[in-house]
Amino acid sequence: MGRTCCRHTKAGRTYAPFVSTLTLRTLAAVVVLTACHADSRPTEKAGDAKAERKAESEPAEPEAKQPPPPQSALAKARADATAHMEAHFEQGRTLQRKLVVGDLPAAKQVATQIAALSPKSYPAEWLPFIASMRGAAETTARAEDLAAAAAGAGQVAGACGRCHEALGKGPRFATTEPPADDPTGMKAHQWAATRMWEGIVGPSDPAWGSGTQRFATLPECQPDLGGELAEALPSIEDARARVGELTQRATQVTDVDARARLYGDYLGACATCHATGC
Repeated sequence: MGRTCCRHTKAGRTYAPFVSTLTLRTLAAVVVLTACHADSRPTEKAGDAKAERKAESEPAEPEAKQPPPPQSALAKARADATAHMEAHFEQGRTLQRKLVVGDLPAAKQVATQIAALSPKSYPAEWLPFIASMRGAAETTARAEDLAAAAAGAGQVAGACGRCHEALGKGPRFATTEPPADDPTGMKAHQWAATRMWEGIVGPSDPAWGSGTQRFATLPECQPDLGGELAEALPSIEDARARVGELTQRATQVTDVDARARLYGDYLGACATCHATGC
């Protein structure tokens, strides 16, 4: 393949290999490539270490927030029932206000809405009280006069109070003051009637007490009985006397049912007077 050269010795001729120029070039190339490969290894390691340090120095991305666990069917049903009850509580207050001013048609309309609520919307332990409330509302909706409607409305409030008392939960009412600008005293009457309603629904002794005490300290309403109202004088006088009698009794009763019955009489007396236009 390559050339050889020979030299002579006394023992004869021996041959020594002679490497060609091509072979030397090949060897040189191998040495160079090996050296380059060896030099490149530390560079790769240094680059990897630098990348690792950079990754460590960068702030970690925040973990995605996990969605809240799904609400149980029972918890959702109770939340829905509470929302419905809050809406019906407002309906009850509207019923009370309509009767106080003697608006029988409007009061019957609200009572019809309360009677139409579905028992399916409420937990099982609420159902006996829901049935009582619906029955009282139906009585109010069918009433032929203000006295009967007022008696039914008192029982609507009583059903609410009995339920809250039995379950150990119910609305909490903010403490308010009677209106200051009240030359006739009628705003204070309305304020007191509302506190008494809250005292039954809560049930709340402080609310009931503040309402009855306010009634006891208020002077009797003094309507202008001239003109057409003169004919209504007997019924107005009877209503005012009835309110005074009920106020004395109201400070003594503590039972929810007794308060509900007495409040129905209160509403009836107020409504009878106000229906005449006084």
